[in-house]
Amino acid sequence: MTVSDVGCRPNFFLIGAAKCGTTSVAKYLDQHPEVFVSKPKEPNFFAFEPSSKPACRGPVDEEQLYQLLLKYSVTSPAAYRELFAPVQEERAVGEASVRYLYETDTAKRIAEHAPAAKLIVLLRDPVDRLHSHYHMNVRQHIEPKSLVGALDAEAARVEQGWGWDWHYLRVGKYAEQLQRFYDCFDSSQLLVLFHADLQQRPAEAMRVIFEHLEVSLDFKPNFSNRAMVGYTPRWRLLRKLIREESLMKTCAKQILPTRFRKSLVNWSESKNRQAIPASPPVLRQQLNDRFASDSQQLADLLGRHLPW
Repeated sequence: MTVSDVGCRPNFFLIGAAKCGTTSVAKYLDQHPEVFVSKPKEPNFFAFEPSSKPACRGPVDEEQLYQLLLKYSVTSPAAYRELFAPVQEERAVGEASVRYLYETDTAKRIAEHAPAAKLIVLLRDPVDRLHSHYHMNVRQHIEPKSLVGALDAEAARVEQGWGWDWHYLRVGKYAEQLQRFYDCFDSSQLLVLFHADLQQRPAEAMRVIFEHLEVSLDFKPNFSNRAMVGYTPRWRLLRKLIREESLMKTCAKQILPTRFRKSLVNWSESKNRQAIPASPPVLRQQLNDRFASDSQQLADLLGRHLPW
């Protein structure tokens, strides 16, 4: 893939990591009058072979996974160029695909396409990130096992070709992933921030990002509505009954007025939500131990203390 194949419109990429606040940052960036964020924000263009249909193997049917996880992916160079056709006078033009940090070939692909691009990376305590990732999959009914069971099965799942959406441990090992980008880009092009910064000091974190993208620092985003606040269902079966097609749902659609049915679904979902529970202390310590070596490598790579 060459620059001429795609056209070099994007000049920044929010590349991950997953479940570290990238959706919120993309939302805040999109508010800035000098910033353009593609729609969809997560086209995954550099994560897949050009003009291919993205595939994902996992615990349910591949077509179901495609519709749930990948249907907004763009692999055609012409379609990718079209995402940026609405750009007018914006100085910073980009997209936000969290698969880019983890997938092994994306650093080289982006460097070939946009060697002068600015890159933004958000990182989070890897145990908290893993926990949030797991519960997101539980919400979507694509994780049948307990957390411990899923972690025990991870190596076998990877061997079987399951997608990165179930690589809970591997996605949280950031040092090697970041090194690939440092190998392809000058360090001045990479901005690495922590999820804790975004949570505790969002205005300051966004100011740093605006400065990195060389856009006006005077703009203040609206932080009132955080994107993608994590939760987990109280009862998996109820979530399944609400979300999946069934004879009962078919009958309800025929009998109940649409407005009443939607209100009932929304009420049921609200009652079925609960905050993601904390990791049991013993499990958390075990996971901290598993991430310790990578965290030390990451601290050395960044030359700074990690907030976990």
